[in-house]
Amino acid sequence: MKQQRALKKPTRWGAQEERFGWLFIAPMMLYVAIVFFIPLLFMVFLTVFRWSPIDGSSPFVGLMMIKQALTDRLWWLSLANSAKFMALSVPATVILSLLSAVAFASRSRLPLKGLFKTLYFLPLVTSLAVTAFIWLWIFNPDYGFFNSLLRALHLPTLLWLADTEQVIPSLVIVFVWARLGFEMAIFLSGIESIPHEFYEAAKIDGAGSIQSFFRITLPLLNPQIVLVGVLEVIAGLKVFELPYVATAGGPVNASRVAVMHIYESAFRYLEFSKASVAALILFLLIVLVTLIQMRLTQRRFEY
Repeated sequence: MKQQRALKKPTRWGAQEERFGWLFIAPMMLYVAIVFFIPLLFMVFLTVFRWSPIDGSSPFVGLMMIKQALTDRLWWLSLANSAKFMALSVPATVILSLLSAVAFASRSRLPLKGLFKTLYFLPLVTSLAVTAFIWLWIFNPDYGFFNSLLRALHLPTLLWLADTEQVIPSLVIVFVWARLGFEMAIFLSGIESIPHEFYEAAKIDGAGSIQSFFRITLPLLNPQIVLVGVLEVIAGLKVFELPYVATAGGPVNASRVAVMHIYESAFRYLEFSKASVAALILFLLIVLVTLIQMRLTQRRFEY
């Protein structure tokens, strides 16, 4: 009997701990419900009801709004621009941030290493809207820094943001520059967590720096590579403020991205149902691409 009573006490205490645990996470769950689940449910509601913010009417329209979105050429153009932006920005950001992290994590004495590390992190404290204004001057075809440099090297100048073919790659340059420091920090933390004994053993076996990178660093950084890749895919598909401020979707809608289309549909033309359908398509696309990416890139390595 005494043993049974002794067993009941921890059980009762465990139940109290569980209640306290739910109590502590309740504010965060409420916050997530308010900022995510409730808007998501309202967005699903707007896909089948045409809600008007002017008179508050919401007639049932069935699949009409979905049909309109699927036949809207401007929406598909915006989605294609977002996909192109993502396809260029993700590999560039992953590769450059990884190489930067390897360079900063190396034991070699790089000149002004601390200064360059600080410069890499500076864009993190600057919004993309402010960044866009800075790069508008750099990309200016007449007096911008890049074209002035090209003229000094006797090379042909470019139109950058004023050309339909060059505008997306130009915006990608700005985006990669702004994201580089954040992703480099993730890779740096991963590199510093790799035991140095692995590199010493590889050195004893005759492996060089390049072999150690491909046989040790790269495989053991797979979780960080997957994380950075997923974050960059999401950031690339939902980019908004950079093209909105820098080009306003121009020239000739060449930089009009999906989130810009959603924003203008909702807040410029007050077509909230149309914007909700587009947002739902974009959300499902991001989830699908993320799952496929994780499936293809996630690996487990043990040494």
